[in-house]
Amino acid sequence: MNNQRFLELLVKKLSKSLTLPEHKELQEMADNDIYRQRLIVLITHILETEVNIAVPDKSLNILEHIENINKKISNSEQYHSKVVISEKKRNRTLTYTFIIAASLLFLVSTLSFYLFFYRKSSENSPNLVITKKASRTNITLPDGSNVWINSDTKLKYGNDFGNKSREIFLNGEAYFEVVKNTNLPFIVHTKLMDIRVLGTGFNVKAYEEDNVSYTSLIHGSIQVTLNNKSKDRIILEPNDKLTVRKETPPSVQKQEQKIKNKITYSVSLFQNGEDNLETAWVSDKLIFKNESLDEIIPVLERWYNIQIITSFQNKPITKVTGTFDNDSLDDVLRSLQLSAGFNYKIYKDSVLIY
Repeated sequence: MNNQRFLELLVKKLSKSLTLPEHKELQEMADNDIYRQRLIVLITHILETEVNIAVPDKSLNILEHIENINKKISNSEQYHSKVVISEKKRNRTLTYTFIIAASLLFLVSTLSFYLFFYRKSSENSPNLVITKKASRTNITLPDGSNVWINSDTKLKYGNDFGNKSREIFLNGEAYFEVVKNTNLPFIVHTKLMDIRVLGTGFNVKAYEEDNVSYTSLIHGSIQVTLNNKSKDRIILEPNDKLTVRKETPPSVQKQEQKIKNKITYSVSLFQNGEDNLETAWVSDKLIFKNESLDEIIPVLERWYNIQIITSFQNKPITKVTGTFDNDSLDDVLRSLQLSAGFNYKIYKDSVLIY
C-alpha cells in the first residue's frame, strides 16, 4: 500500500497536480530511501527540462543509458550521488548497475502507464459544482456562459462542454446567462423536465426532493420538454414562469400495483423588475409573495443551513409576503412571526416553530 501511494504521488507530480500537503508527504516517504529520492529527482528534471524518459532503444547500451541519466541529474541540489560506471569497477558493479537500471526502467514504465490512465480518467470525469446550504457561487462555463448557483445545489457538465455539446445536469437552483450558439443548443436536464435554449437568461429551481419545479424566463426564448411527455414542447416567452408538479395518486389498497407519478404543468406571468422574485437570490435577497409556511420553510433551511421543526396544534394558514436583504435568521423569523402568528425557538443547529 505504501509503494502504491508513493507511485500515485509521483504520477500527480508528473501531471503537475501535486498539492502542498502531498508534496510534503512525498518527501517524507522518500526519506532514508535512496531509490525513491533518485526517482523524485528524475521526475523533477523531467518537469524542468522535458527530458524524454521513454524506454531506450534496444540498440542503446543500458549502462550508457544509466550514465546519461546520471549526467542529467548530477547537478541537482536534492541529490548528489550517482552510479559510477568505470572500466576498472565495471565487473564489480555490473550486477548493482543492472538492478538500478531495471528498477528505474520499471518505475518509469509503470509511471507512464499510471499517468496515461490517470489523464484518461480525468478527461472522462465530469465537472461537478456543489454548493452547501447557506452558500452560493457564480461560475463561467467553458463556452462563456455565466451561471449563478444557489445553496444546496449540484451542477454537472462534461469535459467536452462547448465543443461537442452544451448539456448541464441540475439538482437545485441556478440562474443562467447563456452565450448564443445556434450550432450547439444549451440544454439543462432536471428530474422533471429538460430546458433547451440558444441564448437567453433564465432561472431554474428543481430540487430532486421537491415535488414542484420552476423555470422562469427573464429574456430570450426557451423550449421545455417534460420527462414524461417527450413529444410535447412548451415554448416560454419573457416573463413566463413554468410550474411543473409531480403528483402521486393515493393508493386505495397497500397491495395495489405502483401507480406512475402524474406530472402536470402550468404557465403564468411574473413581474420582472428590481425586486424580481425569480432571481432575487442572486443579489442575496429573500422575497416571499403570498406564500405559505410550508413553502417558506425549505427555503429558509437551505438559505441558513438550519433544520426547522414544526409542532402545531393549529397550523397557521396565513399567506406571507416579505423582502429580506441579508437579514439574520432571527430577524426573518421575527418578521414572519408577526404575519403568520407562530412562536419559535432557535437552537444551535435547529429551529422549533410552534
